[in-house]
Amino acid sequence: MPHRLALVRAVAANIGRASTVDDVADATLKSAAEYLDAVTSSVWLVTDDGACLEMRYETNAHPDAMARFARVPMDAELPGPHVIASGEACFLESRAARDARWPLIAGTPTDSEAMVVLPLETGGRRLGVVSFGFPEARSFDDEDRVALLVVADQCAIGIDRARLYEQERTRTAAQRLLATISGVDPSMDWMALARHAVTVCAVGDVDTCGLYVREGHLVRRVALASQTYPELGDELVDHYPTPLGSRAGNATAIRTGEPTPVPGRRRNATLTASPAPGYVRLMSETENGPGWAFPLRERGVTFGSMLFLPRAEKRFDDDAVAVMEAAAERTANLLISASAFAEQRAAIEALHDVVLPGDLSRINGFELAARYVPLGSAGSIGGDWWDALALPDGRLAIAVGDVAGHGVPSAAIMGQVRNALRMALVSRREPAEALGEVSRYLDWIEPNAHCTAIAATADAANGRVTWTSAGHPPPLVIAPGTAPVFLAATPAPALGVVGSGTSPYSEQVVDLSTGSILVLYTDGLVEGRNRHIDDGLGQLADVAAAIPGTETLESIADRILAALVDRPDDDVCLLVMRRP
Repeated sequence: MPHRLALVRAVAANIGRASTVDDVADATLKSAAEYLDAVTSSVWLVTDDGACLEMRYETNAHPDAMARFARVPMDAELPGPHVIASGEACFLESRAARDARWPLIAGTPTDSEAMVVLPLETGGRRLGVVSFGFPEARSFDDEDRVALLVVADQCAIGIDRARLYEQERTRTAAQRLLATISGVDPSMDWMALARHAVTVCAVGDVDTCGLYVREGHLVRRVALASQTYPELGDELVDHYPTPLGSRAGNATAIRTGEPTPVPGRRRNATLTASPAPGYVRLMSETENGPGWAFPLRERGVTFGSMLFLPRAEKRFDDDAVAVMEAAAERTANLLISASAFAEQRAAIEALHDVVLPGDLSRINGFELAARYVPLGSAGSIGGDWWDALALPDGRLAIAVGDVAGHGVPSAAIMGQVRNALRMALVSRREPAEALGEVSRYLDWIEPNAHCTAIAATADAANGRVTWTSAGHPPPLVIAPGTAPVFLAATPAPALGVVGSGTSPYSEQVVDLSTGSILVLYTDGLVEGRNRHIDDGLGQLADVAAAIPGTETLESIADRILAALVDRPDDDVCLLVMRRP
């Protein structure tokens, strides 16, 4: 496979600029076409319920293949579900090999002769698969396979990051929407509140929003706002009530007290809300996509419902549905207590559970444990991170870092820096060179940002750890039978401080004996408003000296946190590695 390194770099660069799942998939497939000479390619993602694989993006897929296999169940005898179930890539060197191994797709027309199907996996989660097809039969040597797997890993990381950003944008929009719903005069009467709520909700993907209340056996429409049909509000409000027993979504949500899906409707379709001729006439010229109706409750009793509909060609995703349900709940609280401000929602959920790697046990011969403590009890977002990954040459790569600042911008930069460093290390860069590349990258994407970090590679065969620091607190080595020792680093600036020019970073080496422990951490562990860093380092050394040799690594990580972290003034990341 020609241009392996160019392929990896191109994918990393293109994905690094992508901010949506569509952009990530597009960057991956275009890079594959350019550097792999792939004639077909596709990205398949696991559906929300985990039951199917769905083709979301493709280039040059044959219409017959798309018609048959655009959505396949996880138990199907097909390459995609097999790769998801096994976690192993599937390399098929010819169409004959494909048809023999997978009879269900035998004879399916395609422009490709050989194909690969690779898992999209990150943090222990399999998001889907990416597939590339080649015009001629071919074999795949070890370097080909490593390069393709790196591309798939970058695609998975990019999709995960893009989903995170999309979720954060949704959460931010939700916060803004809920704040807008609540931003009313406390003395406003409930009817005016209802009109206010539907008006602020009928934005973006929500084309129409209506609010309904139960009156005996009828459901009355008290407010309606629509982007596409702005005149409907005046025509329908307080007219054409719906029977409570109707199959219409707004009535069903009130009757059952449960969120109710509302089917899409085309022009002149049969109506269930009301048989009144005036209503039929008005609604026959309208259409909508599938939406939702949510119950409005007071102390467990449903008194109304709120309806959300998209345009005919749209549908709501799960995040949007969650936002709408929250908006309905907020509206219900305001209607119940129209003279008081509604309580604001809780702070934004921390991103680190998604961005940071999953649980660790052993990677490439080393035991690992990690901890993260956010700033404050609300789980606020920060820029601290850690990483650990197996390198293609059999070594282990580990890193910790701290992007200056807090909030969504710092967390977003943190994700980019972490992924850039991961890519550099996987591309066989040594720690000093890798940090130099990341520093230049950070200076390019965010000139005002900086990040301290330590990157290291470790070889289990001889215990050798090669490490580089970019203005970060020193690593600690706990060796059996000796006092803990902080490793001395050559002074060097934080990442992003030095852009172009010669890299200021150099490497140090330490050989870990059997049973030795390496401790990496961020400054929040040892420094705070009431603790000088020297005092914190001394306290860390004292705790390390008292650790029994038989203690598990998980217990050691907990012991360090318990001793040094009470009410942190900063985020805290801790990564502990032992050579067994």
